[in-house]
Amino acid sequence: MSTFDRLLSLVEEQPLSRSLPAAIRIATTIGDEELACWIRLELMGYLADNPAMTYHTVVPEYRSVAVEWRDDYRRR
Repeated sequence: MSTFDRLLSLVEEQPLSRSLPAAIRIATTIGDEELACWIRLELMGYLADNPAMTYHTVVPEYRSVAVEWRDDYRRR
């Protein structure tokens, strides 16, 4: 079994915490930087301190969280 095949089976069979780092290796190996960047954003968050986050990155809608802020007196 080749290294690529082992990585591919890891991606398919393991939890995301183990398979996404392997998927980055695959994306980098095949030269798909867009996929590698997306995986890094998913793993480390769409945050300013994530090196994969750029000025042009659009945070996907599924990453939005609806919140309602209230003060100490429970006022909106």
